Amino acid sequence: PDLVVSDVMMPGMDGFELCRRIKAEEALRSIPVLLLTARAGEEGTLEGLESGADDYVAKPFGPEELRRRIENHLAARRHLQAQYRAELTVEALGTVVDAEERPFVEEVLSTIEESLANPDFGVGDLAEAMALSRRQLTRRVKKVTDETPGELIRTCRLQRAQQLLEGGSKTVAEVAYATGYRSPSHFSQSFREAVGQPPSEYAEQDEG
Repeated sequence: PDLVVSDVMMPGMDGFELCRRIKAEEALRSIPVLLLTARAGEEGTLEGLESGADDYVAKPFGPEELRRRIENHLAARRHLQAQYRAELTVEALGTVVDAEERPFVEEVLSTIEESLANPDFGVGDLAEAMALSRRQLTRRVKKVTDETPGELIRTCRLQRAQQLLEGGSKTVAEVAYATGYRSPSHFSQSFREAVGQPPSEYAEQDEG
């Protein structure tokens, strides 16, 4: 989900515990959590913020206030995601990108990033998303990055795989599926060819 809105008072598990569990999961912790509560006052607000909530809305509140809070959090998250992707991948390409071409490259990389876990995502899908023919896409991407679109997709998959392995919280199989490989064995082979060592050794080296 892009955002979670929860009431503090719920049967079985209250909103504080739900928020703590979301924030404890690496794959979910960046999702904004808004807690709604009738428990006004500093004590309730502090408890909500201590649970990791991104916002704490006391009742009564109007629908317009809630809508605007949600929109603000979603806009902030989109901005951070775009900034993170651009900084993460454009600089990691290892090539100088002209200022006038940078928006194009960032859009290409962002499009790839959004479908990174999809093993069926390929050059045709990227060309369609960029509203270009395959030939136009190949010519422009090759000119800017010195890679074909297919090579660039592979580079992005392996860049993300390295980041996930460095995080140390995922197995090789989990990283393989998260980066769009159909099998851990295929991923391991591709990773070794590109990096020079198996992903398991790479992860252990980073831990050391």
